[in-house]
Amino acid sequence: LHIDPRSQRAWVGGDELPLTARELALLVLLLRHRGRVFSRAQIQQRISDSENLASDRGIEVLVHGVRRKLEQAGITDLIHNRRGAGYLIP
Repeated sequence: LHIDPRSQRAWVGGDELPLTARELALLVLLLRHRGRVFSRAQIQQRISDSENLASDRGIEVLVHGVRRKLEQAGITDLIHNRRGAGYLIP
């Protein structure tokens, strides 16, 4: 997995991942702070510029989308969920 935050692009094995801006922001946040658990509220504060992610469900949908795209590219179990606490990349 290679991410270039400046160009807002990510690749796996030379193939570009079709991530939205928010999906990429989530991935960058979790990768920059590996091992740190971010609550849904913290994720919303850090990557949301509108009310679109205001609900817990909005964050869950975002995480699910990133996981699905990573899995399609052959990367499984990258983003972990700590029940009742939030999400992290160990």
